[in-house]
Amino acid sequence: MNVSKNTIVFIVSIAAGLVLGIIGGPAIILLPWALVSLVIGVFSVGNKSAIINGSVFGFAAAFMFMISGYAGQAAIVTRLLPFAILGLVGAIYGLVFSFVGNVIYRRIRREK
Repeated sequence: MNVSKNTIVFIVSIAAGLVLGIIGGPAIILLPWALVSLVIGVFSVGNKSAIINGSVFGFAAAFMFMISGYAGQAAIVTRLLPFAILGLVGAIYGLVFSFVGNVIYRRIRREK
């Protein structure tokens, strides 16, 4: 079985998002999320892959962060849709940084 580099980066993006989402913490956690997104962009093959992988990472991190930190009285099932909507903000965050990482990496590689 031949697994492509993009598939591996996609799976790692999901795993990293889940782990960093669970770790959570104060607003300073956005810095490691940005760095991981940049690295995902570096390892993604092409802009489209960087956008997809970064989005998946950002959504997974934001969604898991909200679920793991939920301590409300309402059943968590009632919170999944609002968390998913807020997860889209995380997806945009991951998309932007991953895209930037991919563009910077390709420009550096081209100059060599």
